[in-house]
Amino acid sequence: MTTSALIDLIVTHTEEVGATDAENATLRARYLARAQEIVDKVWSFADWDFKKLSTPGTVSMTSTGVADLPADFGDFGDDGFASVLNQKRKLRWLEPRELIRRKELEGATSTYPDFFTVSGYTTSNWRRNIMVYPTPSGTITLNVWYNKIAPTLVDTTGATNGLEALPLQF
Repeated sequence: MTTSALIDLIVTHTEEVGATDAENATLRARYLARAQEIVDKVWSFADWDFKKLSTPGTVSMTSTGVADLPADFGDFGDDGFASVLNQKRKLRWLEPRELIRRKELEGATSTYPDFFTVSGYTTSNWRRNIMVYPTPSGTITLNVWYNKIAPTLVDTTGATNGLEALPLQF
C-alpha cells in the first residue's frame, strides 16, 4: 500500500467524501501528518529488523578522526557497530566524553583506530558525526551498521512514498 492509497482509504471511509477532490487538500495534509506520527511511533517502538541496514554504510575519514555519518543514520542500536574496511577490526564504543578526553589528553595517532563514538553534527548538512580514537594517521574507510531514521511519508502513489519502508505486516 502506498501513502496516497492509505490517505484515500481514510478520507473515503471516515469523512465520506471523494478522496481526490481538490477541496480536500487540507484534509489530506492533516492525514499525512497523522500517518507520519504513527510511522514514527512504530519505527521507534522496538529494535525492528526492517530499520536495520542490509549492507553496511561506508564512511570515509581523513586524519582528523571525525566524519559525517550517512544521511539516513538514526542510531547504532543494540546490534550496530563500526569497523575498519578490509581489516576485520571491530571498533569498540566509548561514551563521547571519554573519547574526547582521550583525544585531548593523550592525543595518540595510529594506522587504525580502536574506539568510536557519535558526537556532534556538521552544521552545513546537519549530519551526525562519528569520531574515532586513536586518530588515524591517514585516510581510512569505516563500515557502519546502524538503524536508519524513520521514512518521511509523501502523499504519492510512487515507489518512493515512504510507506514502502514498513513491511505490510506492520
